[in-house]
Amino acid sequence: MKSAKRLLTNLLTACAAFVAATVQAEQVGATAISAATPAAPVVSATSTAPAAPSASFVPPATAVSSSADTQILPTSVKVSYKIYKGSILIGQNDETFERKGKRYSIVSTTHAEGPLAIFFKEHIIYKSEGVINAQGLQPLMFEQVRAEASRNIFAKFDWDKKEITSTRDGRSEPFDLPDGTQDRLSSMYQFMHAIPKTAQLTVLMSQGKRSERYSYQKQGEPTIKTPVGDFETVYYARNVKDGESKSQLWLAKNKFYLPVRVIFEDKNGAFEQVLTSLSVQ
Repeated sequence: MKSAKRLLTNLLTACAAFVAATVQAEQVGATAISAATPAAPVVSATSTAPAAPSASFVPPATAVSSSADTQILPTSVKVSYKIYKGSILIGQNDETFERKGKRYSIVSTTHAEGPLAIFFKEHIIYKSEGVINAQGLQPLMFEQVRAEASRNIFAKFDWDKKEITSTRDGRSEPFDLPDGTQDRLSSMYQFMHAIPKTAQLTVLMSQGKRSERYSYQKQGEPTIKTPVGDFETVYYARNVKDGESKSQLWLAKNKFYLPVRVIFEDKNGAFEQVLTSLSVQ
């Protein structure tokens, strides 16, 4: 039972928020995703289009969508995903994005489902709040809430000082804050502001501590079938070194580039997140 609970804890921590990115001149923001072999039988993909030329360091006009292509951000997004290991349902992720004027807030909750829900009752909660400017979402606060208080994280983003202050278990630690950094939630919704067009994305993301760089390569533009319908997508996979977790991400082109499928693979195995509910206003 302890090993099962430990496995699910690691899984839910990894799956509670997924990699999304927006390219900016030489910097970007992203979240950790999930990559592996396909799992849940409810999803399939067809028709792959060739990728555009590589563009990890490109002018802003190419890296970020032009004003003509920038989408008007919705005022509310509610989305739910089922999480599978192989064909076994093990969890659910529910997220809400709210925009009021030039401010935004995101709340993500992940909990166990299926057989493991008998042993694991914890809800893992992530919160992000910030402002919306010409570059898109700019986080000011990121929070991780766990049942065990010593594992909670509160991060403050001070863009004037270029510093992230991370507090955990009563201790605070400063980290550098590079331009373009997103937190693990805001990065996913940053795609709503800047449409991904390049073949290669270099992304910066903080999970409440230091900002880390990730690289993703475009794999094509398949059509993905989900329980809530078919979606034309842009498909990216993380460029990894030996020992690093793998991740893949499918973004819906007609739904503000929100993820409709995410696959993650690490030492605990392969996991898949599948869209089951979507409401946009």
